[in-house]
Amino acid sequence: MPTTHTALALTALLTSAAIAQPSAQPATQPDTRNQPDPQSPPAEITQTRKAPSHSVTIGGSYADTADFDSDAGDLQIARLRAAVDVTFDLGPRRSLTLGLGSERSWYDFTGATTLDASGDPFGNVSDTELFLRYLAPINDTTSYFAIASVGIAAEDGADISDSFVYAGGLGFSTKASDTFTWGIGVLVRTQLEDDALVIPIPQIRWAISDRWTLESQRAGLRLGYAHSDSLTYGLQGEFASRSFRLKDDGPIPDGMATDRRVPLSFFAEYKPSDSITIGANVGASVYSNIELIDSAGNDIADDDLDASVFFGINARIAF
Repeated sequence: MPTTHTALALTALLTSAAIAQPSAQPATQPDTRNQPDPQSPPAEITQTRKAPSHSVTIGGSYADTADFDSDAGDLQIARLRAAVDVTFDLGPRRSLTLGLGSERSWYDFTGATTLDASGDPFGNVSDTELFLRYLAPINDTTSYFAIASVGIAAEDGADISDSFVYAGGLGFSTKASDTFTWGIGVLVRTQLEDDALVIPIPQIRWAISDRWTLESQRAGLRLGYAHSDSLTYGLQGEFASRSFRLKDDGPIPDGMATDRRVPLSFFAEYKPSDSITIGANVGASVYSNIELIDSAGNDIADDDLDASVFFGINARIAF
């Protein structure tokens, strides 16, 4: 969720087919035992599609104290998130995914008087998003995807009817070789009182070797090393932005806040089975920014933060 580590995972699959030649038969006695019944429907109609697949993901993170560049105060952040989705197989390399995700953030300001005279401009924030993702082929090597979502992002006590955010995106990926797939997408997300946010979504998967892989992940990249069939670790980084409505009776009534970050981290993923993945990461937000806008759309505060250490853990179950 774009206001939630938007969010988004984007892939393409390829299929193949083989044709066998029948044995030669005398012209006077053709062998029709393996010929299709002319009254039967085509194979592509009778082909059974896969049953829908599901996944559940839960995770959390904690960002340690970071000082504001203005030397006025600091900030700590804790988050919990959960998501569930179902993917429908619509045919070869064609699918539709429906998902629901939610994130809870606890912002703990201390003496942030540059943002607001109270030093505590906002507190706990919830973000819930419903999204659709459609994937389909263009030709044998290229596929396209379309994304749409609607969500509610608000501080506790904010007006929910003024807290809706919308997003939509398009993109493609093409298989250049057996080891390299590339493409690009663009996601446009509304930001309540602010201008819409345009985020490029890289589509890259490069099998550098049998063990090293460089691939896109949301609005970022990940370099992974497969230590074994069940353990992968490496480095990752991305751009993340969250915007949400502020409460009616707070320091900035009915305003909006945006939290922008560029986290870089070391990650490790353990996959004990095909259906279970457990991950953890630790790193630093090398760029962080808090921006505040009033209910009329006027910028009232904007301050960067120093780099801060964070860690996170997550688990995914697929069935």
